[in-house]
Amino acid sequence: MIKKILNKLSKILPILLILAVIPAAIKLITPFSFTFHDESQIVNLHQFIQTISLGQFPPRWALDVHFTYGSPYPEFNYQLPYYIGFLFNKIGFSLFDSYTLCLALSLFVGAYGMYLFAKKYTTPFASFASAILYTYTPYRAIDAYVRGTVGESFALAIFPWILYSLARLKEKQNLKNILILGISVASLILSHQPSTAFGLPILVGIYFMVELIQKNYKFILSLFAGLFSSLLLTSYYLIPVFAEKGYIKEVLPYNLYDHFPFIWQLIYSRWGYGASNWGPYDDMSFQIGIVNLAVILGAIIFLVIKSKKEKKVEKGYLLASLLATFFVIFMMNIRSSFIWNIFPFTNAIQFPWRLLSLTTILTATLFVFISKNMSKKTQIVTSLIVIIASFTLSVSYFRPGEITATPDDHFLRRYLPNQVLLPGEKVSKEYLDYTENYMPLPVNAVRPTDVPVAKITSALQAAQIDIIDVNPFNTKAYISSEIDSFITVNTFYFPGWNIAIDGKPVDVTLDQFGAMKVFVPAGEHTLKVKFLDTPIRRISNIISLIAWIFVAFIIIKQTNLQIRGKRR
Repeated sequence: MIKKILNKLSKILPILLILAVIPAAIKLITPFSFTFHDESQIVNLHQFIQTISLGQFPPRWALDVHFTYGSPYPEFNYQLPYYIGFLFNKIGFSLFDSYTLCLALSLFVGAYGMYLFAKKYTTPFASFASAILYTYTPYRAIDAYVRGTVGESFALAIFPWILYSLARLKEKQNLKNILILGISVASLILSHQPSTAFGLPILVGIYFMVELIQKNYKFILSLFAGLFSSLLLTSYYLIPVFAEKGYIKEVLPYNLYDHFPFIWQLIYSRWGYGASNWGPYDDMSFQIGIVNLAVILGAIIFLVIKSKKEKKVEKGYLLASLLATFFVIFMMNIRSSFIWNIFPFTNAIQFPWRLLSLTTILTATLFVFISKNMSKKTQIVTSLIVIIASFTLSVSYFRPGEITATPDDHFLRRYLPNQVLLPGEKVSKEYLDYTENYMPLPVNAVRPTDVPVAKITSALQAAQIDIIDVNPFNTKAYISSEIDSFITVNTFYFPGWNIAIDGKPVDVTLDQFGAMKVFVPAGEHTLKVKFLDTPIRRISNIISLIAWIFVAFIIIKQTNLQIRGKRR
């Protein structure tokens, strides 16, 4: 009887999963706004949308920041969430709604990805339970409602898809599965750099180590091929990030050592919507999750009791996942600081408690491998307990701290200098109190304290400047002066900015802020200012374009062949 019910239920579990995730996401898609830590990212989305709308793709320059002198922030920041936000905005949603829709989408995508991954190893019902556990883990609520960080939320959505693609590749090493892995990893790279830096080695490492021990060299080669394809797909982003990083000032607004959680905070800490502070008195929670901790304990017991009965490979995956979980927990403790000191890139992670994203995916993975070897009755009972406990213990966390009715103009006024002004203002008063310390400056730039009187100016009043084409990425101006003069384009110089006078490129010097300055002889002249791709960007764009075309062609072709084969 139970078997028949479960068989019928398995057919509608994906629909039930969507319904089960709605309570976690519903308050992200209401007509009201709410406060969260990373509100400035709404303006980052605005700059991303503006840049694409002005014809620059992929976006590499934010026009309105740093008192309109600009920043190469889009080139170095994550991309995929903003592409999705751009689409939401273009079909009519506000900036805030577009942003929170991205957060909501990440919950659904992550849940379904975990369900598909788990189905590769266990029953549909246990897979459903693992997806609920993954969704209703406290850190998912922190990312969505407390921090409001769209990049890390997308990374959490993509982690299960990487595991799913690894499981597919383990099952069958063919070109299609290699490329599916490449797309999954590429999506992670384009979603969040820190999550890629610490998450990808852990998830891939589990499969790599187990299959290497099993001497499954075909899988290992296919794995590296998939990773290489992800690099080709993201070349347009990765190559300029590394090649042009020397052209910006280092941005490290947070001290890593102020943000190691205490052990008891990982077990339980009071829920809050405030900040991460030095010491144990944080105003936000860093709990791993009660059900998640129970799963870790269950994995230990399971390994001890059933280690002799389990197959070597199955035990290997469970053991590797458990060891990875302990390693991640250790890395969140300040006693691991010597490891953090070894690798220079770890400072970019900023908050060691960010590794809670990995305990979130790893504990759900542990449950998958545990449930695989349970008896059917035990599996059903355990899955029910996980579903009920995960939901009831965590659903109350999935709500905003303070509900408001804040229009987009509030964010534009607070985080941009002159997008929304009151009568008599030249610069938004709220913006003057905003440091923009996360927004990278070109290496020779100095942040000004006011907006320029015009985008193109002259030190001599005798020069007459008429701007004809006001597209900031392709500006044209007529300049007339009876004497030689220096003209300043009040935009920070960064590779890609080019100035031509009467159609001939001219050398650019820098003013006291790092803005572009050129010499213009007496007479009438045409000045053009363009933001173009550097050679390294052009090459990177071409590599990615060819890679995406190839991947799309192969996957479509392979899928069509499979469909035809099934029809026969």
